[in-house]
Amino acid sequence: MNAVVDASVLLRLLLPGDPARVAAVEACVRASERGGPTLVVPPTTVSEITYVLRGPRLALGRAETAEAVRFLRALPLRFLDDDVVDHAVALYDAVHDDWDDCMAAAYSVLRADGELLAYDRDFDRIPGIRRFEPPLVTS
Repeated sequence: MNAVVDASVLLRLLLPGDPARVAAVEACVRASERGGPTLVVPPTTVSEITYVLRGPRLALGRAETAEAVRFLRALPLRFLDDDVVDHAVALYDAVHDDWDDCMAAAYSVLRADGELLAYDRDFDRIPGIRRFEPPLVTS
């Protein structure tokens, strides 16, 4: 059996808060490790976590946010597109400060031979990306 995990659950492991909920999440992770439901984390959940951590309420730095994602990656969770998430974390930590751009770049590098259709020139500084723009259509 699988269970998709929402950001609201994983954030309990990263932020101070209700000790009973933290313990409950930790118990779920341990149960999964012992053969309980596989806890599945989609890339969109990771994006939401980075949004919360970097947002105005918490305002964590880029390095702290990348470390938080690495902490979650070390848990016995099944991350969908885990190679993409890992590549995005590396880009985010060292190259680019926009998580969603890092995810798009990671998908581009790992799933599209580095080809990326985008107007955003910030992608040009990301290694392995060959950004191109849609050709203008004139009538």
